[in-house]
Amino acid sequence: MDQPHSIPTGLEEMLAASNTRATYHNQLRIAASKFRGSCMLGFSGGRFLATPELIGYLHHKLTINADRTIVLDANGLPILIDSLQAFMDIISSTYHEALNEYYDECIRLRKSRSPTLMVEV
Repeated sequence: MDQPHSIPTGLEEMLAASNTRATYHNQLRIAASKFRGSCMLGFSGGRFLATPELIGYLHHKLTINADRTIVLDANGLPILIDSLQAFMDIISSTYHEALNEYYDECIRLRKSRSPTLMVEV
């Protein structure tokens, strides 16, 4: 069972708690940005962001036995995907690898208690 956190009473304790929270939130923002960057990939001359929505769309196209489709890339350009299964495999793998790394980083940050431990690579 988790112990309740003590409430900081002195100025030094308040500043330390505030610094820890600020560092934690900053590190979370950095991890989220890294996650988004890790979800970007190139395929068939386009740049794509691997998202659950794109994976769902590709899955739908595969369930209706489509072997090719046109998809808007991250720049809003229509790109013909000739090898739908290969694209789905790459997009899905990219997304899940990035998500696993993001999750691991978030767990590491939650377990860190000091700003120094949070910013360790």
